[in-house]
This record gives sequence, C-alpha cells and structure tokens, in this order.
Amino acid sequence: MACNLKAAGADFFLLACNTVHTASERIEQLAGLPFLHIVDPTARQIQQAGFTAVGLLGSRYTMTGTYFAGRLRERYGLNVLVAEGEHQDNVHNALYAELARGAVLPATRARFQAAIADLVARGAEVIVLACTEFGMVVQAGDSPVPVIDTTIAHAQAAVEMALAGEPLLQA
Repeated sequence: MACNLKAAGADFFLLACNTVHTASERIEQLAGLPFLHIVDPTARQIQQAGFTAVGLLGSRYTMTGTYFAGRLRERYGLNVLVAEGEHQDNVHNALYAELARGAVLPATRARFQAAIADLVARGAEVIVLACTEFGMVVQAGDSPVPVIDTTIAHAQAAVEMALAGEPLLQA
C-alpha cells in the first residue's frame, strides 16, 4: 500500500495501528517512502513535557515487544514501565473482547484506572495509551498523571509534516 501511495504522489506514510508497527522495519524497507513511526511523535511529546518515566498501556504485543517500549528506551532514553500480571491481562483482553468491537463496559474503565494507578505507584510520570481504541475508555480524569494518546500524537505529527512539506521523522 505504501508503494501505491508513493505512486500516487504521497510524501510520506504512516501506520495508524500501534500493533502493526511490529512489522514497521520491513514495511519501511520495502516502501521507498518516508515513514512516520507512531513512537517518535509520542516520544517527542514525552520529552517536551520533561518526563523520563513512562507508563505504557497497549496490546500485550505492544507492552512486551521491542518495537514500542524498546524504541522509547533505545532512541529516547526513557524508563518504560508496562502493565504487569492481571493489569496486563485486563488491558489486553479488553482490547479484543470489547474495544475492538466498539463496546466499553463500566468495569473495563475501572480496570484501566487500576492499571494506571499501579503504573503511577511504580513511578510512571505520564501514561501512554499505545492503542488506537484506548481513547474510548481512558479520559484525562482517569489518571493522576498526564495521558498521551499515541493516536492523537501521531495524527498531529502527520498534519505538521504535511503542512511543513518536510519530514519530521526523528527527534
């Protein structure tokens, strides 16, 4: 698809799903078009706000894989904390059992609040919602620390790139 976008005149492309970024290196190699990785604008917002300890909520693949947490650590020097145990299970299961189907149950919001509270208790200064659906359940008031939604950070960076006419691909 990125090749089709390039042929149509696109200046860059992005993948709107956090989890699909597991294949981003391969896709970027084949695309021949600048790629806006979802982690980079998120990391910029984290750094601009002066945070160094990040609480990460996403699919299990996002929380345990290297493409997201590893990139935050290696490229941006951030301390990344992920939901663990029942909190990780609750967040991951809610994504596929409810949120991906457009459902948000009150109990799910409480589970996310508990996962956030645990991350904050472990030292998170900011919570990163690393799943496009998580904005449906988590609001700023659900967290005692600021929340960054990767979907919003990514979209804002794409608009900035499009309007600037030059890549803002890495910090």
